[in-house]
Amino acid sequence: MNVSLRRCALAAVALGLAVLPEAARVEAGALSVGGPSVYTQVGLNPTGTAYDGALYDFGTDTVSATLQYEYVAPGASVTSYFDGSAEARATFGTLGVKAAASLVDYKPGTYQESEMPASIPFPAYALAGFTDTLTVEGGTGSGLLVFNFAVTGSVTNGAFMGNGVIPTLEVNGTRVTLTPLAFTGDGSAVSDPFAFTFGTPFDIQVEFLGNVFVLDYSATDPYTTAGTAEFLNSLKLEGIVATTSTGGPLTGVTITGASGTSYPVVPTAVPEPGSLSLLAMGLTCSLAMAWGRGRWRQAGRNRLSN
Repeated sequence: MNVSLRRCALAAVALGLAVLPEAARVEAGALSVGGPSVYTQVGLNPTGTAYDGALYDFGTDTVSATLQYEYVAPGASVTSYFDGSAEARATFGTLGVKAAASLVDYKPGTYQESEMPASIPFPAYALAGFTDTLTVEGGTGSGLLVFNFAVTGSVTNGAFMGNGVIPTLEVNGTRVTLTPLAFTGDGSAVSDPFAFTFGTPFDIQVEFLGNVFVLDYSATDPYTTAGTAEFLNSLKLEGIVATTSTGGPLTGVTITGASGTSYPVVPTAVPEPGSLSLLAMGLTCSLAMAWGRGRWRQAGRNRLSN
């Protein structure tokens, strides 16, 4: 395997199996209890798998955190310095995340304990999400919906560093595939078509995760690196395509949420399955990176103050 493919494969493992905070997740059924909501979370982890000093915080429409940390790792001969920040914002239909970390004189294996680890914690991550209950009006019977999202942002990578963002969509507690599934720059994500019935409400949950991660199992000793994932300009629900159950056009359709949000309906045909496959082929590595997205665990020990 050449170097670039190897880095891609390791990045897939890192992002797919990375340790994520259980508390960030809004579990299925939350809508029936709490109604429409927006939520945010950030986390900073300066000491890797040991988790000593790991911090996290929660918010509603916005949350941010910064952390400067220094420590001497067991067996290390120098002091390690961490400088991290994370920010998340959320409104109905628009989400933004930003994560950054700088590591100076770090010991190899701080984050990646082995070549094929079970998990790799993030030095910095940000999560934003919203839940809503939507109703489609303007017709009778049933049809298909396709969600179209725009992603705007960029990443920077130092040695041994990787990063990116992952958008996700759930409808009535079931994951709906977005293509592509992960981003390292500007792009668009299109959902698989899913069924709806005019006048029958359904629940949606949209999340946006941004992070930086470190593949440092074989890094130099000590190593210094930095990375950013800046996507505060965001994941935006640009339009929802409504068609008949056979993909024919529908007119006069409106989609409103229990939050009071009016979601844009756009008159674009549902992409053919083959077209969706072609979109996916360009980001095979990104697809692999997102497979483990649902593995949530508690990553922080101490609550940050806003």
